[in-house]
Amino acid sequence: MEINFQGKTALVTGASQGIGREIVKQLVKCKANVIAVARNKELLTSLQKEVPSIKIIPLDLTDWDATKCMLENVGDVDLLVNNAGLAILGPLTEVKEEDVDRVMAINIKSMINVSKVVVRNLIERKVPGSIVNVSSQASMVGLNNHTVYCASKGAVDGFTRAAALEYGPKNIRFNAVNPTVILTDMGKLGWSDPAVAKPMLEKIPLRRFGEVHEVVDAVTFLLSDKASMITGTCLPIDGGVFAINVKTVINVSKIVVRNLIKRKAPGSIVNISSQASLVGLNNHTVYGASKGAVDSFTRAAALEYGPKNIRFNAVNPTVIWTDMGKLVWSDPDVMKPMLEKIPLGRFGEIQEVVDAVTFLISDKASMITGMCLPIDGGFVSS
Repeated sequence: MEINFQGKTALVTGASQGIGREIVKQLVKCKANVIAVARNKELLTSLQKEVPSIKIIPLDLTDWDATKCMLENVGDVDLLVNNAGLAILGPLTEVKEEDVDRVMAINIKSMINVSKVVVRNLIERKVPGSIVNVSSQASMVGLNNHTVYCASKGAVDGFTRAAALEYGPKNIRFNAVNPTVILTDMGKLGWSDPAVAKPMLEKIPLRRFGEVHEVVDAVTFLLSDKASMITGTCLPIDGGVFAINVKTVINVSKIVVRNLIKRKAPGSIVNISSQASLVGLNNHTVYGASKGAVDSFTRAAALEYGPKNIRFNAVNPTVIWTDMGKLVWSDPDVMKPMLEKIPLGRFGEIQEVVDAVTFLISDKASMITGMCLPIDGGFVSS
């Protein structure tokens, strides 16, 4: 399949090494003008020596204002790959506030900021665009010692779906790729021990980890016009296998779990998520991201603490008739489009959420953990 980006400018974050570095090289081969962004100036310079045609920008993406200022002055961008990412691993009970802030700042907050600048430019020029976010299998399944990382990648998926819905009418596409372990230099370092690799490989039907080019090829395809009817997709590459909404969930859960472990007692935790984590909703990009983080955190914590008989579940309601719900959704013109997407033809009542939470928290649900339960009248399944 031949892909040609001639006349297009692509911006790649996290471009100095690993997957990002190879994406830059591939996009140049496909005749794109490429802007490579990363923190490490030395590695960027070495990349430019390999690929002299690229423009490099050393930049700390966690600096919101500096990023915005720099990227607003790079010129027009048609294609964006949000690849910058960070993993700080460890059990939930040992998570530090600065770890949560750092991971979220790089993995989701910077992605939102960069995307915002690029989308504004595309809208101003009235041209189509394509954005691919590099997520992870950790957004889709729980992984031991990955609670914060899983939460951040769940946020990436939620953001991707919400932004795809919001900007689809302007022909700006958002997609994500969700790789398993990829054999970058860092991947080889972390997974070269057979004792470490074996349990993960046993979960992958193809019985191998991914190669860098397999991610690069998927990203290139999604960026291209070959994928012109694809948006809002989170594409697994796995061989078969924010502040208030997320941070407080992690912090409160950490305290409760520590207490349960100390007492050697079983426990049940239910997180209130939203249908916004499962489907894109207009004007809900950041909210969708935060609730996606809640879902992934729930799955990761369920896996991590299941052996200690501590269960984690979430409920994902549609619009619920709270006082606030009635205030926002009582206008028939606002209500009608949403109701048309709900097979039961109505919004939810508070009692229906309460009943679901009560069930999940009880021993009646003793075999249920890691579940994200839609309370949506069929909205998500439709």
